[in-house]
This record gives sequence, C-alpha cells and structure tokens, in this order.
Amino acid sequence: MTENATFLAERLLAELDNETSRSLLSDCYIQGNKYYKAYHILKNSKDEINRYKLALCCFELNKLQEAERVLMPPQWSDLGSRKFGTNFQKKQEEVPNGSFGLYLLGKVFERNEKVNEAC
Repeated sequence: MTENATFLAERLLAELDNETSRSLLSDCYIQGNKYYKAYHILKNSKDEINRYKLALCCFELNKLQEAERVLMPPQWSDLGSRKFGTNFQKKQEEVPNGSFGLYLLGKVFERNEKVNEAC
C-alpha cells in the first residue's frame, strides 16, 4: 500500500504544490525509509510539521548541523553554547513539533558529541 500511496501523493504534489501536499508525500517517503527523497521535498518548507520532518530526515542522513539549524532558529545562538538563561521556556515553544522536536534536538546534540569525540 505504501507504493500506491506514494504514487498518489506524487500526483497530488504535481497538481497542487503546497505544504500539505509536500507533507503527505514526505510521509510516504519516510514510511518507505527514503529519507533522501523526503529531504529534497521538504528542503524549503516553512510549515512547523514539515520543518520537524526535514530535521528528522537530516538526522537519518547524518546531516547533524543542518538538523540543528532547522530545529533551532538563528536567534538561538545561546543554546548552542549551552547557556540557556531565563528565556529557555519561551525558546522551547519555538521548536517545531513541540516536545518531539526537543527530543530530536537532544538526539542531534548527542550524536554530534559522539562524532566530535571520535575525531
């Protein structure tokens, strides 16, 4: 059924290129472990859930820096240095897909530290 859903989602995206169509097609690609295809579909997405899916694809493709950038807006430079401060609660709300995004961000940081230790 995944192949049929993928075909239909591809046709939908060809007819109507919007965030919802991209989300549906990326779901099909992610379900089929085709993270590279989903990555290219979601690359320029602005929708919150699509940004989370893009970060998930980046994580699976081992593009850790890009996953971190997608999950953390540029004004979050203090989070990268681990100096959270008093605005952390407000910043938490800006992470795409809420607690799932925070969990993924933690996994990105963890894997990134392991890569840095190996070098």
